[in-house]
Amino acid sequence: VNGVSAEKAYQELLKNKKEAIAINDKKRLNGDTNLDPRERITSIDLAGDEANYPVDVFRDVFQKIHRFNKKMLDANLLQHCLGITIHAGEEPFSSDASKRNYQWSQSIEKAYDVGYWGPTPSDPTAPLITPFRIGHGIMLWAAESEGGLLRREYAAYAQNPRAWADAVGKDKKRIQAIIKATPLIQKLLAGNVGIELCPKSNVQTGSVPYYTVHPALFFLTLGLKVSVNTDNRTISNTDNANELIKLHRYLGLRWEELKTLIRNGAETAFIPTKEERDQVKADIEARLTELERDPKKLLGIMLMDGYTPPAYVYKTPGKISPIASQNAGLYPRIDAGVYRDTASRAENQRTSAVFDVIKEQTAALKSDKPQPWEANA
Repeated sequence: VNGVSAEKAYQELLKNKKEAIAINDKKRLNGDTNLDPRERITSIDLAGDEANYPVDVFRDVFQKIHRFNKKMLDANLLQHCLGITIHAGEEPFSSDASKRNYQWSQSIEKAYDVGYWGPTPSDPTAPLITPFRIGHGIMLWAAESEGGLLRREYAAYAQNPRAWADAVGKDKKRIQAIIKATPLIQKLLAGNVGIELCPKSNVQTGSVPYYTVHPALFFLTLGLKVSVNTDNRTISNTDNANELIKLHRYLGLRWEELKTLIRNGAETAFIPTKEERDQVKADIEARLTELERDPKKLLGIMLMDGYTPPAYVYKTPGKISPIASQNAGLYPRIDAGVYRDTASRAENQRTSAVFDVIKEQTAALKSDKPQPWEANA
């Protein structure tokens, strides 16, 4: 992967798309509906080694895509605009505290700067030139924020995701304070930027140590356009239903939250026209309604919403264990910082690494100083 090959890939893509447009224009005039599918190339995806090939290397290529999109919009040819996805913030969590850092949230910031062109916090009415999504974006929780607020909130979230989301979701002042303190989240919200989370792949690559600390519910509670994806169906041996079930089982996501994830997928899909997007949304709502009307499936949904996640408490800093509850057996038990449902030493090391971060942040959480959202309470 290098700037030269990326340039060639872009030129080849553009050549194919232009050829297909020319061919299809003639076919439409003759009433031929057998169109060249190359016209429907919707997006470009950049993935790979974030450390050795930072996204800045590809800035010129993405600038050309932005200019191409601008020309298409000016010519009222929205259907030909290209979306951009950049994988960023996927660096596996290091169990070595000396190597652990927060640079991967900076990778997300750079990806946004290079790949996105549209409304911003300072110019919310600007036209959307290039739709943009971030692949994974796990390390977004470590983004720079005033007083380290975002990281401290994630530390609290990791202790008990469901309890954190229930408390913060009802506290609009607290959510607003977190967003106000974190410029990167403000940008992502203003641009309706999609975040493609892939729970099973994220665990397999070590981006998160285990499902019970996955930031999906953290990001969703803050209002980010999070969707659930497979990353790869064959290597990870998964599908979207499996991904949603894992988020419900290990993070306690409820049915309404799972529906939001599904809807966010449509909201951030690279669908070129409003008419097509509205049709996709309508199809999704029809399927969800059909699901809810099925008595057997509805019972499953009702059981899902009544599913009680285990409460977590600290015994010692960095080590947590579940308080016994009627459904705790369905969750991975945590004892002395080690998950009993895995014999993998590396898995346990990564788990401990997350708890080390939590330990580092607990002093701030216990501070007697009023939190930003409590200042004017």
